[in-house]
Amino acid sequence: MAHSVGEGAFSPLRVVLTPIVLGVCLGTVASGRVPYGAPSHATFGARFVAPWASSPFAWSVGALTLALFAFLAATYLTVEAQNDELRAVFRRRAMQSQAVVLASAVLTIVLAWIDAPLVFQGLTQGTTALGMHAVTAIAVLTTITALSRRQYQLARLAAAAQASSILWGWAWSQFPWLLPPSQTITALAAPHITLQLTLGVLAIVTVFLLPSFVYLFRVFKSGATVFEGTDNVG
Repeated sequence: MAHSVGEGAFSPLRVVLTPIVLGVCLGTVASGRVPYGAPSHATFGARFVAPWASSPFAWSVGALTLALFAFLAATYLTVEAQNDELRAVFRRRAMQSQAVVLASAVLTIVLAWIDAPLVFQGLTQGTTALGMHAVTAIAVLTTITALSRRQYQLARLAAAAQASSILWGWAWSQFPWLLPPSQTITALAAPHITLQLTLGVLAIVTVFLLPSFVYLFRVFKSGATVFEGTDNVG
């Protein structure tokens, strides 16, 4: 019982910290603060703490990631809710979290201009960047409109498109750097044979995992349990 109570107390904390840590890590890498080939005499704090702890941009990406996760969860739950009252609650949460996402995105771009010039350049220059912003804006408007009209299936599709366009926009803004501003993806890539073997293993594993995931989702979607039909046994 004590173990269950402890898990219940820490579960909300895990849910909040996971996207924040993910976003902070991405922001730290994108801003070029991760030291590559740091001198051996550098302290632990200088190498592993200072790069993210002192970066406003990294923390803004963490806040954006948290808001985006909350927005996706609320939007998806408008479809999964079992009654109109609960669906209305998730609809309101989705629209509120969408507003936080937009505010966090603006803050992130402003801080990128100050703290991560390579990211800001990738996000604001070139036709591809403008195209990614246009796709994101269309997805945002579609999501807001669909939620307002209670078209929850459309809202879920638009929310997924919005999150995907934000992710690809970040990847494009950093390309071709893996550790900006000096190490590209090609420079840090594993040997060719390692990449081939990894791709082969992933292909083999996918053959087994994909049917398992399909079966898992079908079980959860059906609402059935392994205990159904056993109540009258014995």
